[in-house]
Amino acid sequence: MRNNKGFTFIEALFSFSIIIIVTLSIFPTLLKVYLFMDDLSAERSMASTLHDELQYVSQNDVDLPVEMKKSSPSPTLYTFIQEDSYIKGCAELLYPYLSEVEICMYAVKQ
Repeated sequence: MRNNKGFTFIEALFSFSIIIIVTLSIFPTLLKVYLFMDDLSAERSMASTLHDELQYVSQNDVDLPVEMKKSSPSPTLYTFIQEDSYIKGCAELLYPYLSEVEICMYAVKQ
């Protein structure tokens, strides 16, 4: 007489293989999300710093054009130039392994 209570070894192996397949298919996607999260954090930090520097340049007497590099938290090149009555500030991430990321903002000279 057969015992029909519980899982057999084959059923348990099949269930375990399905769990492994689902886990391994989700892992690369999660890894990519975490990598993009770091890149977006660097871009937000760059935009915030650009805003602060642009405010300083527009409110103080600074000889334009100005170009400066900052390395905190990621290497970034900031440039400020005069365009008519506006000051154009641009920030460019200096990542060698990513495509170019550049953000520009404008301010009125005060």
